[in-house]
Amino acid sequence: MNTNPAQRKRRIALFVAVVALLLAGSALFGAFSFSSVCTRCGAIRDTTEWQIPLTRATIFRMSSEHQTPVSTELFRSGVVSKHEHQWLFSSGGGNGVTCAIGEGRHIRPVVQSDGVASVLAAGQRFGEVQFRDRLVRLMFDSKTSEAVRGLGLCAPTNGFTDATEFHTWLSRETEFFDEMVTMYQKR
Repeated sequence: MNTNPAQRKRRIALFVAVVALLLAGSALFGAFSFSSVCTRCGAIRDTTEWQIPLTRATIFRMSSEHQTPVSTELFRSGVVSKHEHQWLFSSGGGNGVTCAIGEGRHIRPVVQSDGVASVLAAGQRFGEVQFRDRLVRLMFDSKTSEAVRGLGLCAPTNGFTDATEFHTWLSRETEFFDEMVTMYQKR
C-alpha cells in the first residue's frame, strides 16, 4: 500500500503524540509512592515507583532512606550494628490506589518518636538494659508497638537528668505499660 508523504508524516506525528501521552501519563498518573520501616533498626525508606498506569508493572524506581530518632539511638548505643535492612511496608498510594496500608504503619510512629528514643537512651544510660531490650522487641511487633509509643508520650520532653528521676518515672509507668502490652497482645 503506497502512502503519500503527507499521510506518512501524519502517521508519524500521531505515533509520536501517542508515545508522548503515554510517557506523560505514566509520569503523572502512574506514580505509586510508599514508605517502609526497617524492623531491625527503625530506619524509614520512602519509595516512588513509576508504573504503567493502572498496572503493577514498574518502569523506574527511586528510594531514599533516612534515620529516625529511634534508629539513631539504637545505632549510637550499639544495640543495632550495620545490617541488611528488613523492610516492612507501611503505607502508600497512587496509580489508581487511594490508600494502601501495611503492618509497618503501626511501627512507623514509634520509631519517629523522640520520647521513645529518650526512654531507650535512659534505659541504656541508667542500667535498665533488660527493660530497653524489651522495648525494642515490643516496638518492632505491630501488635504491641502502640503501647511503646504511649510510653514514649509519657516521657519528659527534656529527657531524664539522672538515674533517680528515670527509675522513679519507670516504676510509676511500668504497671500501666504492662497492662497496655497485655491488652494489645490479646487483640
